[in-house]
Amino acid sequence: MILFASDFDSTLRFVDENHKGYYKEADVKAIEQFRKDGHIFGICTGRPLHGMDEDLKGAPEVDYVIASSGGLITSIENGDYHILHEKTIPLQSVMEIYEKSEALGYQIYVHGDGYVYSVDHRRPHYENQIVLKSLEELNHSHITGISIWTMEDDTAAAFTKQLNSEIDDISAYQNRNWMDIVPEGVSKGTGVIKAMELFHCDHTVCIGDSYNDIPMLVDGEMSFTFHSSPEEVKEAADFVVDTIAEAIEIAIEKLK
Repeated sequence: MILFASDFDSTLRFVDENHKGYYKEADVKAIEQFRKDGHIFGICTGRPLHGMDEDLKGAPEVDYVIASSGGLITSIENGDYHILHEKTIPLQSVMEIYEKSEALGYQIYVHGDGYVYSVDHRRPHYENQIVLKSLEELNHSHITGISIWTMEDDTAAAFTKQLNSEIDDISAYQNRNWMDIVPEGVSKGTGVIKAMELFHCDHTVCIGDSYNDIPMLVDGEMSFTFHSSPEEVKEAADFVVDTIAEAIEIAIEKLK
């Protein structure tokens, strides 16, 4: 049995020129057939668990979600999430990161109990954010990740390096001009390996398009990315393809 892990944004879900999300029909059909053939397909995303809720219209049905870049793993049964594995970041470390982000004018979003929280502002087009007056309101929450928006890829790269050197208890990954912050030692790669164990699969196949996907592209048995991906991501993948449907076809053939 194959466990297939797909990044969400710009891999499974795309956005058109009018900022409307869509899924490729060929991908949806290929995923449906893949699951009918007895394999496992899921999403591995930097978003919090419920950070995708408003964007799942038209999405193919999946078996699991690895959220917060490996911080949280859930199965999906009858449309409900069931937490299988979780690692958290101490609130004190979150506060340190928040102060550094605010000083540089970067927008920070905290993943708590599967939801996304912001302080004193709401990001446009993401209506399911919960706006807080202070991070202290998250004192009893399970914080599995943080997303940080910066202006450019270069600023994200520099801040990623800074946080990894200055903050304990976390690992930071660049995601183009965004950053994904997770508990120390956690990554999309560790999430995929743990999911393989939880679902008792024989093989892991991964696909992603950005820098934060590199750990799962490296740790997965077989990995894919797109022709439009950064060169560093292409170097980490085994195959470069145009669609998830093409990746599924290759994986099935190679892992017979």
